[in-house]
Amino acid sequence: SISVRLLSTKSNTTKTFRFPLEFTIAEVIREAREKFGEGGQDHGIFRPVSKGIKAGWLKSNHTLKFYDIQTGVIYFFNK
Repeated sequence: SISVRLLSTKSNTTKTFRFPLEFTIAEVIREAREKFGEGGQDHGIFRPVSKGIKAGWLKSNHTLKFYDIQTGVIYFFNK
């Protein structure tokens, strides 16, 4: 499993989650919606530029392992 830090841009709140590497981004989004108490179908996870990895939206059907999610990086939960 891995710790993932998500920042909700709507509430400007950061929360740390622990997920298995096999979790899909869709499952991460669902958990974030529940914990932040906000978001809808138009929300997703955005990865910032980090250690040579380009910024971009993470596709919901891929896993955390696919994206090589790194501990210590803050990912954005927003529209």
